[in-house]
Amino acid sequence: MTPSLTVKLGLRWDYFSPYREDDGRQANFVQTNGNDASGTLYIAHGGCNTPRSAAFNALLAGYNIQVKCLSGNAVNQAQRANFAPRVGIAYRLSPKFVIRAGYGISYGSFDSVGYGGTLGTNYPFQWTINGPSTTAVVPTTIPSGQTATMENLFAGIALQDPTLVNGVGLGLVGKEYNYKTPYVQSMNYTIQYQVTNRDSIQAGYVGTAGRRLDTLGSHNSPGVILPPGVNQTNYRPFPNLAAGAQFLSSSASSDYRSLQINYEHRFSDGLAVFGNYTFGKCMSNDVGKTGLGPGYRAQWLPGFGIGPDYTLCGADAKQVVHVAGEYALPFGKGKALVHNANGLVNALVGGWRFNYVYTYQSGQPFNVGCPTATTSDFGCNAFLVPGQDPYAGLHNRTQWLNPSAFAQPPVATQIGQSDFSVLGGMANQLRGPGIKNLDASLFKRFALKERTELEFRAEAFNVSNGVDFNNPGQLNFTNLTNFSSITGTKVNQRLIQLALKLFF
Repeated sequence: MTPSLTVKLGLRWDYFSPYREDDGRQANFVQTNGNDASGTLYIAHGGCNTPRSAAFNALLAGYNIQVKCLSGNAVNQAQRANFAPRVGIAYRLSPKFVIRAGYGISYGSFDSVGYGGTLGTNYPFQWTINGPSTTAVVPTTIPSGQTATMENLFAGIALQDPTLVNGVGLGLVGKEYNYKTPYVQSMNYTIQYQVTNRDSIQAGYVGTAGRRLDTLGSHNSPGVILPPGVNQTNYRPFPNLAAGAQFLSSSASSDYRSLQINYEHRFSDGLAVFGNYTFGKCMSNDVGKTGLGPGYRAQWLPGFGIGPDYTLCGADAKQVVHVAGEYALPFGKGKALVHNANGLVNALVGGWRFNYVYTYQSGQPFNVGCPTATTSDFGCNAFLVPGQDPYAGLHNRTQWLNPSAFAQPPVATQIGQSDFSVLGGMANQLRGPGIKNLDASLFKRFALKERTELEFRAEAFNVSNGVDFNNPGQLNFTNLTNFSSITGTKVNQRLIQLALKLFF
């Protein structure tokens, strides 16, 4: 047989508009020059008519923050046209051997950032004023120099009139002005071979690459490393504005690579079997994908940024196995067993089918942080000790990890030091327990009339009544009491249910 080639091409051109609110009541704060004290406050056309206090305007001017009133209701620029080519190729080398490949780009959408706790909640439309965080080593004063008492803090706060707000302590939420559209590149290369008339096996490489992904960080943070206990206020770009306000950018990326093997036995002799195995890895520096609750370690630290937080995705599973099948039980008239049955006996024992789905998934990543703070503001991950197996020892729900496998990073000793070791190592260093589960069902259809049937189903979930544990808690490796113990489960106990379905 002559080899054959099939090629499919696709082209999509997406048009996006900047985010907008119909009444223009939104303001976008953009920290334009890294961690320098400069920026821009973009206010939509309708919002420019909302009065602001002279003290707030003076505060912005003192920080070289420009206020720009826009002609429309949008407060950011978007890519208006996105080129999304797609190509697929199938080449049949022989009647039983096929090669397939494909590549495509798909663009995503923007997060809703209007009044969802972000741009629409900025001053002068809504505002939140944060009081100072005071400790034994941080001066107990508010930015005006007064002692930080509740009376002094609230004395200058206007609860309704924006012209009376002096701006000190305001949190301004920000978003990149020239926002890029998130997109994903999808690619695959597979080979499939037909072993018999009913059996085939397929193996292939499957991957994705996410770029310009939405990621939610924070801004107005120090741009230098500070030893623990140092008051970080004067090291922020805007000391009189709230620290750690949300900042949305399209700067994150993700990568998924996998080997996928599929086996299929089509229905014959009452049996069908399907199975697949995936060996893969997902990496990202999008805190939403990595599952790192505290966020980035040092997003605005020059020479560090979000790049070193490129790590395993929180939902990554290194190995995944699925096996599913269906079996027509060999009972009843014309079958291998009770083949002479007829009438009531055949109605009771014949026509039963059994199916099942078995799943195995290796454990998902989690992070071990630093027991002791190493800086005044930045995050920190524990180091893995070379030569130590982190899973040595008990490795059960009582103690999942080996405490000797972790080391506390050094503590910062100088303001502005260039030694980044105080921030620790890569996040999501460990994996928790995996998942094993079997679901099954037994069902049969009873003919009531010519076009009416009644189906009976008995279904069981988690047939073996096994327990799949959550990731461990209490991850302070300097405190051995309940260190890395597991107290929760992922899968419910066995569930059996009966159902009737009428077809007519």
